[in-house]
Amino acid sequence: GGDDEIEPLRMEVPAEVAKMVIGSGGAAIRELQERTGAHVLIFKPKPGAVDNGPRPVMIKGSRYAVDAAASELRKAVRDYEYGDRGAGQGGYGGQPSGGGASYGGSGGDRGGDHRGSGDPRDSHMSEARGRGGYGDGGSRGGGGGGARGDADEIIEDSYECPIDAVGMVIGKGGARVKRLEEETGCRVVHDREASHLILKGTRRSCRDAKAQIAGILSTLDMPSMPHNPPDDEPPAREMVIPREAIGKVMGFAGSSIKRIQADTQCHMKWDKNSGTMQLWGRADEVEAGGGRL
Repeated sequence: GGDDEIEPLRMEVPAEVAKMVIGSGGAAIRELQERTGAHVLIFKPKPGAVDNGPRPVMIKGSRYAVDAAASELRKAVRDYEYGDRGAGQGGYGGQPSGGGASYGGSGGDRGGDHRGSGDPRDSHMSEARGRGGYGDGGSRGGGGGGARGDADEIIEDSYECPIDAVGMVIGKGGARVKRLEEETGCRVVHDREASHLILKGTRRSCRDAKAQIAGILSTLDMPSMPHNPPDDEPPAREMVIPREAIGKVMGFAGSSIKRIQADTQCHMKWDKNSGTMQLWGRADEVEAGGGRL
């Protein structure tokens, strides 16, 4: 059942994201655990290791609690990668409002040790007691959560994918599909004899995975990319992209922004520091590119 504790989920997050998730004195990670009901452990670097390297994370709890906590961590990573580094000021991720079916994560007393070195100082964690709701597109926290509904049921789905295009989805050494699975929470399996991919996860995670796979496959018939402008040529236009929209503009593995550039022949470059998209090209190309953005 959804309240049964499952195998711990392991993932990695950039060091800066880890600091944001932990928060001052561990306040942010305690709130994360209270919201989701999951037990989240972020391990410190080993002695002598590079402090700014990826931090291993282990998430324990019920399927729903683990899924909720992992979803928040993936969002924090996406925000960081696309330049939303200010999200760490006073927390991360923000608290969405509005309706939506929520599901409660069982906090419980899950113990304070981890299955690593045995030294609790090697990880940042705190117990999440009581029950916290987690909004599926709605509100988080509060009470014991609502009814889970069909949206949280684990299902198996499929997505049509030409056999000769599977390699694009999998990526070199499986790197692309691994990232897709980490970002969506959906397991992607391919049978070499079949022209489709098997998706396993919640309805929401399968839907997110389908959207990302569609973005990857959309580059199959993509025209050639525009030429890079000279290094000393200033952009013809700069557009401010809201931080909550940059992930959609970029697309999974840059598929959306590549498609826009190929279709319009407008060269684009994202400036994380200023939060702007820089555009190069002829006036008509820049106008078309800006319109697509």
